[in-house]
Amino acid sequence: MANVGNRVRSTIDRPAPELIARFREASPPDLADAMNKSGAMRDLFPVYTPMPKCVGPAVTVKLPTGGSAVILKAMELARAGDVIVVDGRGVVSASLWGGNRSLFAAQKKLAGVVVDGGMRDVAETRELDLPVFARAICPMAGASVGPGEVNFPVACGGVVVNPGDIIVADAEGIVVIPRVDAEDIYAAWRKIAEREVAWRADSAAGRQVGGTDVDQRLREGGTEMLP
Repeated sequence: MANVGNRVRSTIDRPAPELIARFREASPPDLADAMNKSGAMRDLFPVYTPMPKCVGPAVTVKLPTGGSAVILKAMELARAGDVIVVDGRGVVSASLWGGNRSLFAAQKKLAGVVVDGGMRDVAETRELDLPVFARAICPMAGASVGPGEVNFPVACGGVVVNPGDIIVADAEGIVVIPRVDAEDIYAAWRKIAEREVAWRADSAAGRQVGGTDVDQRLREGGTEMLP
């Protein structure tokens, strides 16, 4: 019988390294557009600036009661290039991540950490140049004992994250690329990137983005145009 809420899965399916590498040139805003405005986490921020870009497959952690010892198991299982994604239910009254965990993650060459909750020891993390995103900074340590899950679906920043999904995060936000849709999303992003080049050329030439008449667009949307 499944021990729901308190279990660890040791192995996950990761996308091919070549596919992950292709997303390093993509920005979170363009990727959100490529997914029809979906997949972007909310209310999570870089804990220091400037923040290095973070791209890699997710190793997921769920902490239903905030006991963070299970994070240690996720860090043990994670491989170089992985991103630890922690579902702390948005609780910011205690920290789920700190300097020693950042040091261990940096030594393992993890790509980064995303915490839907609090974290601390920002200066130590900055010195390591480890990308960490969190909901808030809190100096108080969290509890270590409590149930949790590793490598099962989680909710982080309002987005479902499955183990092996590709995380792309920088100062402009965090997006989740579902592993099963990654090839299609990449192809859609390429079209967005080409469109952006054309739009920048329009803006630089003093033309409205896309060359579309603004009044016409407003009328099509039902706006009444008055003299």
